[in-house]
This record gives sequence, structure tokens and C-alpha cells, in this order.
Amino acid sequence: MEKQQDHIDRINKVVRYIEQNLDQNLLLEDLARQANYSPFHFQRLFKSNVGETPKQYIKRVRLEGAAHHIALKPETSILEVALDYGFTSLEAFSRAFKNYYTVSPDKFRRSGEKDRLTIMQKKTISRTHPQIEPSSFLSTSIDKEEFKDLEVTVVKLPPQKLVYISNNLADMDTVMNSFKKVRQWAIARELTKPGSKLFALMLDYPLFTALSKCRYYTCIEVDKEPEVSAEINYMELPSRTYATFIIKGGINEMIKSTTAFAKLWLPESGYEIKHRPAIHIPQEDPSKVPLHKNTYQFYIGLAPK
Repeated sequence: MEKQQDHIDRINKVVRYIEQNLDQNLLLEDLARQANYSPFHFQRLFKSNVGETPKQYIKRVRLEGAAHHIALKPETSILEVALDYGFTSLEAFSRAFKNYYTVSPDKFRRSGEKDRLTIMQKKTISRTHPQIEPSSFLSTSIDKEEFKDLEVTVVKLPPQKLVYISNNLADMDTVMNSFKKVRQWAIARELTKPGSKLFALMLDYPLFTALSKCRYYTCIEVDKEPEVSAEINYMELPSRTYATFIIKGGINEMIKSTTAFAKLWLPESGYEIKHRPAIHIPQEDPSKVPLHKNTYQFYIGLAPK
């Protein structure tokens, strides 16, 4: 069991390294060295834990991040986006983007907002995931009246120590059960604080990433770093500035509310989104009340423009 946890910890370390260095040349040998494995052993363990080879994972995260960037900031030059996401040339980026999304990045940028979202939906929405209804948020305009009660405030949260279980958003039953498991694990070891609540970290956004790839960490705050085991992981969140607002309901409602936030509040705020990870705090016990029936305090990381 300890050996398995060691493998998970080392692979998670490399995943974080990749996400923080997407603009760098990420060679298999260097990544394996980060985890202190041989390239062959590292590649096998990475695929076993992440579900993709290192090459597949890096390519997908880069391309989805680039599409996200272009969709939010279409005025950015394609070359700038390519370099920011680790592509060595405009030609290499354009070829990879077209192979993944079936259109060139320039055509993607010149498309209307609804068309850009439709292109991304072809990669993210499966018939096996009917929880998301594209028609509910693909509108090119936001009804201000519908979101007149969306109250956004800016807060700075203190640093947090937490334990978590890594899930994805494709299986809501597993997510609910993991909230229960992480709480039981922490309480049994007397790690919780008075008033410790369950919450989640959302590392990917379901508008741009398939639900089966959307990492969703079910968490509980702890007062010290524990000895972790099996599927339980430990993390420290630094103090950060966030925009926060209430979301009522599941994935569709989250996407609609965050889209309204991005269109109605963000442009005049003086901030830009630094969205990983977003914080999802359920107002009712998430081990008993399913995602689509709960209400959440949602936090999106910000940085000054």
C-alpha cells in the first residue's frame, strides 16, 4: 500500500510540474527524472494513474488550454498562444490544433463564439454524458435579467492544508462516495478542525475538457500534514485572491453562471482569470445531496490585468 501511494505521489508531482511548465520542452527523460523512475517504468505508471501516456496528456492539456485562451481572448496572436503553450513554431501548433479540433487555430479564432464552443464540444461532450446540454449555454448573448442576482465579490482566502481524493466528473455516484470517504478518513485520524467542511477543487473546466478528463478533487481541510495512504492525497493551497459567487445546481448551471460572470462582471473588473484550481464549496452535505441538487459557493482565482 505504501509503495502504491509513493507511485501516486510521484506521478502527481510530475503532473503538477507539467501544468506549471507547459511552455517548456517537456522531454520524457526529464519527466521520468522528476519522478525518479526509468523512462519505461515512468511511462507505464503515468498511463496507469492518469489514463493517458505522458505525450498524450501533454498534447491534450496544451491544446485545450490554447483553445480556452483563444476563446476567451481572440485578440491574442496565434503565434503568441502557440509559444505560451509549448509549441516550437506556428506551423507545429497549427498542425496539431487542426488534427485535434478539425479546424485551424486561425479559423477557430475567426469563428463566432457559438461556433468556437461547438467545435470544442465535439471533443468534450459524449453521448454517454447527457448531464451537459450544449443548447443551455451556447448562446452568444447573456440575458442580463436572468443573472441580475449574480452577486460577485472579491476575497483573499488564507492558505489551507487539505487531504483529497482525485476523481473526475463523469461518475457522480463515485464523487458523492469519495466525499464520504475523505471525511471518514480525516475524522478517524483526528485531523479535522472545528467546523471543517467538505469542498472540491476543480482543475479542469467541462466546457473545454471531457467530463472523464475533468479532474475534481473531493477535499476536507486538516490542521496538519498527515501520513497519507492509498487514494488519499495531501495538498497545501497558498493564499490567493478569488472572485466568488453562488451557483445553484449542477454542471449546466455552473457553466451558465461562470459564463455570465466572465461576460458581465470580469471585463470591467480590472482582473483576469487564473482558474486552476477553482474551489467548489457545497452548502449541503455532498455525500448525501447530489451535485445537480446542491448549492455552491464558487471561487475562481484572479490576478490583476
